[in-house]
Amino acid sequence: MFKNKENVEYYTDPNTWEDILIYIPPDKPIWCPFYNDKYPDSLGTFKKFKNLGYNVLENKPDFFSYHHQDAIVIDNPPFNIKKNIILKLIEYNNPFILLLPATIIETQYIKDICQGNDDFQFIIPRKRIKFHTSTLKKTQIHTLYFCYKIKLKKRLIFN
Repeated sequence: MFKNKENVEYYTDPNTWEDILIYIPPDKPIWCPFYNDKYPDSLGTFKKFKNLGYNVLENKPDFFSYHHQDAIVIDNPPFNIKKNIILKLIEYNNPFILLLPATIIETQYIKDICQGNDDFQFIIPRKRIKFHTSTLKKTQIHTLYFCYKIKLKKRLIFN
């Protein structure tokens, strides 16, 4: 889920995740912390992994005060607080795959945390990712999968 300038929430098409299934460790539980039970459209990622047979952990009310220690975080976080989310996940030492705008790679804080650290990796999708609102308004933006401690074979993968 991300919010644009008008504060409209956009949700990830659940099929988006099929392109990266081969990179998800099968032995780890998955935590999708950015869904909201009040908004059924935000449940797509959670339901997708559950339907594929993954052990998907239930969400807790506040991401910043609780975490699942042994889980891999896979989600599309709210873009307006992505820096805080990334820093918190690193603090928690949770492996993650986050769907983020491709422009994140140009930010100074990403350059600083990735510099000389092979734990950070990127998966570049073949095409722009589709998002939609609860009213089914659609958009596509250039995104990438920002990964931490996923142990990919290369730091940069074109998928």
